[in-house]
Amino acid sequence: MSFVYKGLKANFEKLTVTEHELDRQMDRLRQQTPRVIPVTERAAKMGDDVVQDYAGFVDGKQFDGGTAKEHARIEAAPSRNAHPRVKLP
Repeated sequence: MSFVYKGLKANFEKLTVTEHELDRQMDRLRQQTPRVIPVTERAAKMGDDVVQDYAGFVDGKQFDGGTAKEHARIEAAPSRNAHPRVKLP
């Protein structure tokens, strides 16, 4: 079947979607837009997204511009660049 819209001609095709294709697309959409559920009853674990507050110190004194509240969400993960005193489970 074909149709014309504002001078543009196109063909209409009827497509069949399988349950498997539908499930794959739904899983993809769930991964792209996950629900964020705040967890306050336990410490962060690997894979958790965390919001952090921090303050920077040099020689035991806090320096200007080195403080942030509710800094960007980041995923808790091991890092080769982490300070040796930073411990993640």
